Amino acid sequence: SWVVESLAPQGGTMPEMNKKQIQLKKKAKEAKDKAGDRSGAGGGGKDGAAARAFDPKAADAAAAKREKTKADRAEREKKAQEKADKERRQAEKAAKAEAKAAMAAAVAAANTTTAKEHPAAAEEAVVVEQMEQLRVEGYRWTLEEVRAEGVTKKMLAEYVLETASAELQQAHRMSKSAIKKNPKDYWVECYVALLRTGC
Repeated sequence: SWVVESLAPQGGTMPEMNKKQIQLKKKAKEAKDKAGDRSGAGGGGKDGAAARAFDPKAADAAAAKREKTKADRAEREKKAQEKADKERRQAEKAAKAEAKAAMAAAVAAANTTTAKEHPAAAEEAVVVEQMEQLRVEGYRWTLEEVRAEGVTKKMLAEYVLETASAELQQAHRMSKSAIKKNPKDYWVECYVALLRTGC
């Protein structure tokens, strides 16, 4: 035992000295790691270069540019949709005007051809011929469809009363009470009048 005691450093036993050495090594390692972190963040390491390269102003500018690009794209899509809707409405309006013009031309042709002998009958024949297959834009059926069994008197009368103007209803004595009093042919004539006038 005297040999062990003589070899032990002065001021403590062997286990105590070993413990102190371990603690000193641990502290030295922690200090080295911290120095390495500081060297990486601001030194010449790879991480340090990345840290130095980061520019908050540039990042903000890039984010603002991305937002502007996104907003510009949304605005372009909105304008394109508005343009498409406008063109669709114009096409529908042009088709309706074209159909009315064709019908007016048919009536005018009837007035200048066979109208001398039978004006009313000639006009009616031409108009009917034009409307047999013509679907006037904005109205539900052609004249041929109206005369078919698929469109009942009640369906036709309710549609005419809903669509025709007050003046047209008064001129042809249309009313809900007239639905039962008059046959389907009466409401077919009212529908013809509706297609002619467009109101």
